[in-house]
Amino acid sequence: MKRIFFILMTSTLVYLTYGCDDSSKGGGSDGLPNACGGVGTLDGTPGEHCGDCGHLVCDGTEAVRCEDPGENACGGCETLDGTPGGTCGDCGHLVCDGTDAVRCEDPGLNACGGCGTLDGTPGESCFDDVQGVTACAKWTCDGTESVRCEDPGLNVCGGCSTLDSTPGGACGNCGEGILACSEDGESVECRPAGSTSASAQYLGTWSDRDTDYDWVTVTGTLEQDVDPADWYKARMEDTTWGIVDPKFQLTNPEGASYRLCVYFAREYSGTEVSCDEGTSTTFGDWPGCCTGDTGGTVSLDMGFGGDDDNGFFYMQVQYVSGQPTAECAEYELKFHF
Repeated sequence: MKRIFFILMTSTLVYLTYGCDDSSKGGGSDGLPNACGGVGTLDGTPGEHCGDCGHLVCDGTEAVRCEDPGENACGGCETLDGTPGGTCGDCGHLVCDGTDAVRCEDPGLNACGGCGTLDGTPGESCFDDVQGVTACAKWTCDGTESVRCEDPGLNVCGGCSTLDSTPGGACGNCGEGILACSEDGESVECRPAGSTSASAQYLGTWSDRDTDYDWVTVTGTLEQDVDPADWYKARMEDTTWGIVDPKFQLTNPEGASYRLCVYFAREYSGTEVSCDEGTSTTFGDWPGCCTGDTGGTVSLDMGFGGDDDNGFFYMQVQYVSGQPTAECAEYELKFHF
């Protein structure tokens, strides 16, 4: 009987010792350590997700805790390469690119080399007639972060450009042209000096009592592009018993061909004018005579009788071809009445 009781007691102890062992959380009667190196049962497995972005980690050898850094600034769990709002590039800032990345949004430098928003674009008009600002006013940089309205005012030609010379000055190789405003007022250009019949240079009043030796001489130059013609005028006074014998002579500079035309504007009606030398021509209502293309002499026949031959002789020296051999060489115009 005692032998039977001993066997039952031994069997019970064996069951109590080994039959109730559970080592799924680590540790236990089998002698194996848990995941943290202890013998106790853990509340979770290290590495498991917890919280927003955390994982369980060992807290000593007998416990675990949740180590959670929380969401990043973009709402994700990854470590960002920068902080949203931080500077980047020339003038940019970092912004979220999804929940786990950032990117640089950089508008670049403004037109003045800064990062601020300008009130106007440099070089563009800031015209404001209410404020008395002219159409020449333009925005210009005032440092790197602002602009100001700068108004130089109109130039003398009525434009906005800075002129490289002053209108009215002489121009051309021989100074025969005149500087004049361009049509748009933005520049000056060399134009013919305005030598026309209306602006003919006045050479005075001469009577018909002069002789072949009383020549009046005038010299000048012509330039093909800026001064292709020179005009002169002289008044002839028809005196009692005077002999009207108008004669004109043009001598060209070597290398150039100029033509002389002479027209008579009578102050009163009278006889017709004809050419003793030269080719007959007219200029409006004025009768006249011209030399050939190489200059020469023109003489006019004023007729005979008691007509009053007072009037103006208009002399036009015209460029035909060629260039003077000597730079700015002059022609010679002579006349007598």
